Amino acid sequence: MFSDLKFALRQLTKAPGFTLLAVLTLALGIGLSTTIFNGVNPLLFRALPFRDPDTLVYLNESSPKQGFEHMSVAYADYAHWRRENRVFADVGVWRPINVTLGGDLPERIEGCHVSATLLSMLGINPVLGRGFAVAEDAPGAAPVVLLSHGLWQRRFGSDPAIIGQSLPLNGTQHTVIGVLPPRVRFPNDSELWIPLVVAQPETTHGHFNYRAAARLRPGVSRAQARADLDAIHARIAAESPASNLHITPIVRPIEDGFLDPELRTMGWTMLGAVAFVLAVACANVASLFVTRALARQKEFAVRAALGAGRWRTVRQLLIESLTLGLVAGVLGLFLSVWGLEVVIRLVPIEIPYWIDFSLDGRVFAFAAVISLLTSVLFGLAPAWQAIRVDVLGALNESARGSTGSRERHRLRSAFVVGEVALATLLLCGTGLMLRSLFNLQRADPGFDPARVTVFYLGLGSVGDSTAMRRAALIDNLVTDLSRLPGVSSAAACTALPLSGRFNGQRFAVEGRPPAPDGMDPVGNLRAVTPGYFAALHVPLQRGRDFIAADDAGSQKVVIIDAAFARRYFPDQDPIGQRLRWDPADPASSRVIVGIAADVKHSALDQDSRPGFYVPYAQDPQRSVGIVMRTALDAPVGLLDSARGVLRRLEPDLPLYGAMTMTEQIAETYWIRRFLGRLLVGFAALALALAAVGIASVVGYAVTQRTHEIGVRMALGATSHNILRLVLQQGLRLVALGLALGLVASVALTRLLQAQLFAIGWLDPLAIGGSTIVFLLVALIACWLPARRATRINPVEALRTE
Repeated sequence: MFSDLKFALRQLTKAPGFTLLAVLTLALGIGLSTTIFNGVNPLLFRALPFRDPDTLVYLNESSPKQGFEHMSVAYADYAHWRRENRVFADVGVWRPINVTLGGDLPERIEGCHVSATLLSMLGINPVLGRGFAVAEDAPGAAPVVLLSHGLWQRRFGSDPAIIGQSLPLNGTQHTVIGVLPPRVRFPNDSELWIPLVVAQPETTHGHFNYRAAARLRPGVSRAQARADLDAIHARIAAESPASNLHITPIVRPIEDGFLDPELRTMGWTMLGAVAFVLAVACANVASLFVTRALARQKEFAVRAALGAGRWRTVRQLLIESLTLGLVAGVLGLFLSVWGLEVVIRLVPIEIPYWIDFSLDGRVFAFAAVISLLTSVLFGLAPAWQAIRVDVLGALNESARGSTGSRERHRLRSAFVVGEVALATLLLCGTGLMLRSLFNLQRADPGFDPARVTVFYLGLGSVGDSTAMRRAALIDNLVTDLSRLPGVSSAAACTALPLSGRFNGQRFAVEGRPPAPDGMDPVGNLRAVTPGYFAALHVPLQRGRDFIAADDAGSQKVVIIDAAFARRYFPDQDPIGQRLRWDPADPASSRVIVGIAADVKHSALDQDSRPGFYVPYAQDPQRSVGIVMRTALDAPVGLLDSARGVLRRLEPDLPLYGAMTMTEQIAETYWIRRFLGRLLVGFAALALALAAVGIASVVGYAVTQRTHEIGVRMALGATSHNILRLVLQQGLRLVALGLALGLVASVALTRLLQAQLFAIGWLDPLAIGGSTIVFLLVALIACWLPARRATRINPVEALRTE
């Protein structure tokens, strides 16, 4: 084996051009594959950074009969789970919040309400101070807070004396008791944690506002935990049928509580795409090895004549390929470190803290396995040809004849056909994704996002935060903002379009039979100020808009959207009809005064749940978004002016999340946009590799047919005739590969249907565009060696025979 290795190194160093091209081609394929694997490793394979994550589960609730497959958790249900379960060592809940840290420079900070034992259950312990005590989430407990390491450094200069100090959070003094380790920002971007205090848990049935996790007892499975929660829910439903009759608990792996399913899909799609690129690279290197093996067939014949067995020859070639694969694997691993930095920079959002891209044993193992597999794959083809060599014929053949095997040429052609098919399939898949993204960007959101700027406010920090106080503040703010230079209109809404917020509200239509227990319909509730529909250019199809007179002391009114009207009033006029939030409470009755056009609220490719709007003055919630329509394409300085207005009205209230509405819409499909960019890069690389493979096969064919071309030219063939001859040979291979790739792309369209938007099972534009692009590239790849063939000197070609 050592002798074979030394011989392999001598052979590779004797052909530096071949070795360099093979190593670089493989290194690109292995490096790209390792880059993508390292990128998706924390999404698909790596456990979350919690203590014993295998024993952690994510808990949520479901109401399929009402159209909610996955809901958050009601605190009252959590209280029952914690008190009555027999399968969990501990259970905890949390809810992200926005906190205003007061002082000379008020700052809006993302925080989290957590049950007292949640962080310790997850294995998140402070590096300074202490964690929460059990009683600190009980009503009446002294307010305390934990800080993130980053906030401690940024705001307090890493001062250890911060422990025990008091901080004004949302207008209430909280004592700092600890600092969490660096990078910990559970669940995603939180920088401080406050114990969750619920004064009357029994009143929260039906209000699904929390996320929950639990740690299983030793030996307990998820199925056993689900059975235990089912028994608890049967008792809850018997006690509270109106809110819980059709609610069921769900026990899932802890990863499901943090990882968007669309991210998992993106990860698998990226791995599949990069596998195509790696396959094209392997086919290219295998083609190079076959060509080199053709030139060495006399060597193999001499070995066989001297008594070398087939395995001896195969082993020699496999050692050569493994040597190349090892070098390419090491180089690819280094390339992947740089490539991952490029990929991370393309991510348009802040990456959650629990996504760790550091190299681990799994990444090194992947790189090693990929290097080994590719080495074997591209080394088998020449090895198979070597053991089938005709010893006597190879020893007797002339130099030209020794490399003229039609069978070996067919093998190289087969590699090219495979490369073309794979590259075509990847190109078509990329075209489908780009077409889907284009359709998504052109989808009608139900309003006009152009020249609209948005920002958000958390009114929990407003002093004397009563409903009347909040309503007056927002009314004054909207009025003053609308008077700013360049602002044509301004309004407020508790859940802006495409912000991802859903505020479910149970309701009943007056005059209709009551719904069965647990089956009250739920609508998407948004509280807006007068002029909101005009500010976003949402058409009012019927009725009137809200007016200033629709305040807390007037008749309660509601505007429904068109989807609500179609579902609940298909055969009658909704205007003048009444809805009740509480069927048993006449005071909750609201009269329908208008119908607004449908607006997308969750995503552009999803229909929004039917819903309704109420005047903000009649339902002044603590979280609100502000929209400003401007007369300018680039409202420079507008946000500074808005901050000035806000400081004048409420000095301690910071705004956050400022962006244009166009940017907010783009955030809803960032995963598809990011995936589209990567696929374009993959397709371009696969296309380039396929073009190199086509050019090499056609160029090799030209070399083999030099004598024939010389004879043709001596007999009167023109450069045009030679050009057409060579192009035909190359384009036949391309046509066959294209046909195979296009047939496979039809199946790919069906496979990707769930990820595509407004694209049928066969998209002619994506497939046709991909075909044209590939044909142009293939034509150039064939034309280069064909042009070289036209420059053959027939006299010199014939003289060499």
